[in-house]
Amino acid sequence: MSYPATVAAGSLLAVCSCTIVPLFAGIYRKGAGLGPAITFLFFAPAGNILALVYGWRVPSSFNS
Repeated sequence: MSYPATVAAGSLLAVCSCTIVPLFAGIYRKGAGLGPAITFLFFAPAGNILALVYGWRVPSSFNS
């Protein structure tokens, strides 16, 4: 249950990695396991909604 929760939280945040590192430390310090905390650390900068939209638009613009 903790992995989907960290992925959902990471997908809603549109922040850079300099903000994710303190959030990762806080999540881990509050009692989350190391696995979900690391999942949040790696997924949040690359998997947020804004990054996915921009990533989707760039390859599709090369096809036209």
